Parts: sequence; C-alpha cells; structure tokens
Amino acid sequence: MSSLFFFIKNTAFKITNFLIGHTPFFIFIFGWFLIITGLLFLTQPEKARKKLLRQGSYMAFGAMRILIIYIAILLLGLGWRLSTTASIMISLLVVILLIKLFFSLKRIIFKKFEERFALIPISALKIYAWGQVIVGTLMVMLGRRIW
Repeated sequence: MSSLFFFIKNTAFKITNFLIGHTPFFIFIFGWFLIITGLLFLTQPEKARKKLLRQGSYMAFGAMRILIIYIAILLLGLGWRLSTTASIMISLLVVILLIKLFFSLKRIIFKKFEERFALIPISALKIYAWGQVIVGTLMVMLGRRIW
C-alpha cells in the first residue's frame, strides 16, 4: 500500500518537474522566491524554525497516515470477510476509532516536534537561511535548477 502512495507521489513530482522544472521563467521565479524567503529568514529566524517544523511534521504525518490507512483497510477487509452484520459494524467502529487516534496522535507528535525544534540554535537557522539565499542567487544567475 505504501509503495502505491510512493509511486503516485513520485509520478506527480516527475510530471511537475518535467512541466515546470525546465522552464527558465519558473526557475527565475523560484530563485527569487528562495532569495526573498532566505532574507526574511535571516531577519526573522523564528520563521525559518516554523518552516522547518512544518516540513518535518509533514513527513511524519504522511508516514502515520499511510500506517493508519493500511490498518483501517486491513480491519475492514477482515470485517467484510466474516460477512456478518456485527463484524462489519465492529470494523467500521474500529476505523472511526483509528481516525480519532490519528488526530490525537497528530497533536501529540506536533508538540514533540515543537519541543525538539525549539532546541535548534539561531546560528543554525541563519546558516539555513544563507544557504537558501545562495541557492536562489545561483538559480537566478545560472538560469537552471541547482538541486
């Protein structure tokens, strides 16, 4: 199941990269976006911390979504295989409880991520911001992607 999600995500990335990634106009816009956000992060490092927090938590939540969906499909499949009304109702109840569990775990994990990302020193955030400015400048100057 997770390989299917990975395939869809990878294919969408390849299509987007093919359509937009090689167009000089979009590269120019994205380069300036990196420069402007990098300068913003230099002046306000807490914004960089929030961006890194969102990116890190997005990856964790994606993995957790895949796991919850896999478990829910597995339980629904077992419920349908038994084909009694009670087992179907119990499996649907379990799926609803899994969804509630997902949202409560999401809140707990996000708080843990906030605690962990609060420990990142300001100097590391400024290095990240300078790296973003340098990559954006190179993209604008060279007219091609850097990554």
